[in-house]
Amino acid sequence: MEGKKGTFDLGKTYLETRGFFPHAYWYWIGVGALAGFVFLLNALFGLALDILGPFDKPSATVPEDSEDDSSNVQEVELPRIGELSSLYTYHS
Repeated sequence: MEGKKGTFDLGKTYLETRGFFPHAYWYWIGVGALAGFVFLLNALFGLALDILGPFDKPSATVPEDSEDDSSNVQEVELPRIGELSSLYTYHS
């Protein structure tokens, strides 16, 4: 297929040989269909959430041993920067 000024449109020829629609308006039809499905599926998802409701009743769990919170805290000593550099050096 020849375009303007005798140029060869490889993309349009490829689309025609594969059976796709080579016209430019099919691009906008695809964009419109994509936007339509986005809105449709989001609306259906919201409707399904509204109809079905939550799976279980929401409830917060409170630990029984909440009297002394300081007993759960542990002290951890972090390595110093000089000690870390010896861990990451490569010895052959």
